[in-house]
Amino acid sequence: MSKTYEDIIKEIHMDEVAHTVRSIGRVEAGITDRKSDSEHVEDERLTLAATRDHFGFEGDRHMHGVYREGSDVMLAKTGTGPNASAHADILAHLWNHLVKEVEDYDRARGEVRPKAGWRGA
Repeated sequence: MSKTYEDIIKEIHMDEVAHTVRSIGRVEAGITDRKSDSEHVEDERLTLAATRDHFGFEGDRHMHGVYREGSDVMLAKTGTGPNASAHADILAHLWNHLVKEVEDYDRARGEVRPKAGWRGA
């Protein structure tokens, strides 16, 4: 599941990225209403069912998303649809580009910070 920044760059082809971006357009961050865990799980179940029905999927599906490198901690879910893998790759590529920019920014300011890590463990 875990891919390095270099792996992602090798896999992403700008023509595919451009097609995906053009077909979706601008995006925004969002938030749901305040709900219990079980209500969020039910919403997710309905979303998965809608995707399965829309695309005529049968059987088990992979869940694509953006994960902390080397872990199962999901930061953003892109789903089970046919474009979900490409969407996850694009988001991961952009995030990792930002990580590199911040590292360069810190170095330019003479600040060397430890690599980020999961603080919950």
